[in-house]
Amino acid sequence: MAADVKRYVTSCSVCQLTKPCQRKPAGLMVPILPQKPWEYTGVDFVGPLPVCAVREATAQVAASKFVSEVFSRHGAPTYLISDRGTPFVSRLFEHVVSTLGTVHRLTTAYHPQTNATERVNRTLKTAIRAYVGDKHTSWDKFLPQICFALRTAPHESTGLSPSMMLYGRELDTPLDLITQPSCDGVDEPSILYPETLRASIKEAHDHARAALDHSHNRQKHYYDLRRRQATFAVGDLVRVKSHPRSDAQSNFTAKLAPLFTGPLRVSQKLGEVNYRLSNLDTGTDAGVFHVVNLQPFHTWDSSSSNRRDVPVTEEQHDPEALDNDLPHAQTDIEADLTAADMYYDTPDDTDPVSDSENRDTVVASDPDPDPDCTGRYNFRPRPCPRITSGWSGSRWTNSYHTDRLDLK
Repeated sequence: MAADVKRYVTSCSVCQLTKPCQRKPAGLMVPILPQKPWEYTGVDFVGPLPVCAVREATAQVAASKFVSEVFSRHGAPTYLISDRGTPFVSRLFEHVVSTLGTVHRLTTAYHPQTNATERVNRTLKTAIRAYVGDKHTSWDKFLPQICFALRTAPHESTGLSPSMMLYGRELDTPLDLITQPSCDGVDEPSILYPETLRASIKEAHDHARAALDHSHNRQKHYYDLRRRQATFAVGDLVRVKSHPRSDAQSNFTAKLAPLFTGPLRVSQKLGEVNYRLSNLDTGTDAGVFHVVNLQPFHTWDSSSSNRRDVPVTEEQHDPEALDNDLPHAQTDIEADLTAADMYYDTPDDTDPVSDSENRDTVVASDPDPDPDCTGRYNFRPRPCPRITSGWSGSRWTNSYHTDRLDLK
């Protein structure tokens, strides 16, 4: 019975769509370990800002920047990771990326952690904030210096700078002109320099892969401490976390909107943490979602309740048989009250035993009733004497208070 009640309450659709989840977020970390530079390339737009180097984030601008800034300098990356913004899901951008032989992968909705560029944007915006001061309209003038600083700084995960990973050497800075020795008397580079450079780059890549593997294990350990494992099977019903926005024109307030939408059905499992969902009624594709935004949707099926059919005999249907089995059972309201809820009311000049012979006898449902307590119970409240203070202004007039307080 308790299990049925619990499942019935859990299956309340209103509660499932409006109440927040109090458990740890679902989804463990799945690290991506690249094997070479530019194998995985992330792209994203930052803004809005006062003056934009790219005034409009359109599909044409995104495709043009990808060709001019990435492909023309470093070649076509193996994988390109982006969010599901309109410029990146357009047919123009998809055509340009596929023509260059790059596999375009989209992050799931409301889960930007997949794209490492989001973390770079955080560092970039912090540096811009520190550089511009109160000159907010000239932030784009500091971008070359900021990018150079980021390209020459060692990365925490790899232990090497991006320039060392890409070129096999560190970029010269103005400080190097002071600290490095003069080039006078230094021999010209030999023909073995390409082999030396290639070996240096290979050594940097091997070191970076080992450092990344160690860093990913450490990050995964601490990340998973705040997460829990959650899996769904194809056909399961789930509810999706919603992200509504307030609309003053339609009097819609996001604070009062349901926290989840659904139910939706799992139609395909993509990897360890991503699922493709479909509409429950029409069967149309509802998109791909990360498990952190999914919660199971419970339904109530009365036929699957844990009720056991207990055989009932004819004797149990007989009311007289029930009364015979319960010697203290009463059909009156008195049987529903215990001795603690009632009190015995008998005048001083009345014998309770003899008086009970002329009246109905009521026996309290106590396993060991008092034999002297055989009179009728009075269900009316006992009158309580009203006690006043007894203070007349100069002395106590109530003998009760006088005796109690010893004020005579």
